[in-house]
Amino acid sequence: MDVVAISAEKGWRWRIVGHAGEVVEQSREIFATIAAALVSGAGRRQAIDVAPPTVARGWKRWMPRRERLSA
Repeated sequence: MDVVAISAEKGWRWRIVGHAGEVVEQSREIFATIAAALVSGAGRRQAIDVAPPTVARGWKRWMPRRERLSA
């Protein structure tokens, strides 16, 4: 998940988005600066981020032993 700052009418809000771009949560509070919004959003993300980050795995095609020996 990532935290982004969104321009609001009188300041900035934070928004937590998933890697596919879906909105997970958005602040109701308005912040005076982008930095303040991002700091607050990062704290909230840590509070709701209960799943460990995914680990990229190298995939291999499984081949029966006979095919590996003859290939």
